Amino acid sequence: MSNESIYIYGATLMMVIGTFSCRELPLLLLRGRKLPDWFNIWLKYIPTAIFGALIFPDIFLKEGALNFTLQNYGLWATVCAFPIVYKTRSLPVALVAGSVFFCIFKYVI
Repeated sequence: MSNESIYIYGATLMMVIGTFSCRELPLLLLRGRKLPDWFNIWLKYIPTAIFGALIFPDIFLKEGALNFTLQNYGLWATVCAFPIVYKTRSLPVALVAGSVFFCIFKYVI
């Protein structure tokens, strides 16, 4: 094996160990313990917060500045998909509805 292959395998192994430990360590430390109710309620908001943190910059920012123009198809797709998503409260429905509205705004209108 060449040095480059060893480097790639070593880097991959370190990433696997790092990712696994970040996910497994809290489970091992908290196993068998009763978490407070407020903490369980707080944990329910984590997926929504992560999803929002991932998509909000793409929706509202263009080149580092707020973009509320008519050419911001992501924003208008979000506005149109919001009532559907609010009613169904489903992430797959949110993704499909947003994608459909985005395609309509970008390619049809």
